[in-house]
Amino acid sequence: MTPTAYTIARWRVAPGQEEAFRTAWVELVEALTRLARPPLCGTLLQHRTDPTLFYSFGPWDDAEDIDQMCHDPAGQDAFLKVAALCVDAEPGVFRLVEKIECRPDRAERARKRTRRGLRRSLVDPARERRPHDDEA
Repeated sequence: MTPTAYTIARWRVAPGQEEAFRTAWVELVEALTRLARPPLCGTLLQHRTDPTLFYSFGPWDDAEDIDQMCHDPAGQDAFLKVAALCVDAEPGVFRLVEKIECRPDRAERARKRTRRGLRRSLVDPARERRPHDDEA
């Protein structure tokens, strides 16, 4: 089933709280995995040059699942812990209107990896260096 709804949030984290925010966000996603109909995954992005700016998103099967999440006490408690570390938070619910697979070969490999179960990976941008990063 293709997800039809997404939660997307912009988070402006209080300076110095970036690691605590990442930890709290992971705990939020872990709380959401215990829902009857959890999101398919959670993704957290940090701006390359502004360490206090994050975006997160997660695909859901449908908007009704997001509505149920909004009424879950454990999920709400976890969300409030994340938001408390921010000077500004802008969460939203969006519907899928277009999706275009630009690299179907990579999409198939990703689907195979995802079928193995819930995976969590935290990336430390300071450790992940690519040759093109120095060229910019």
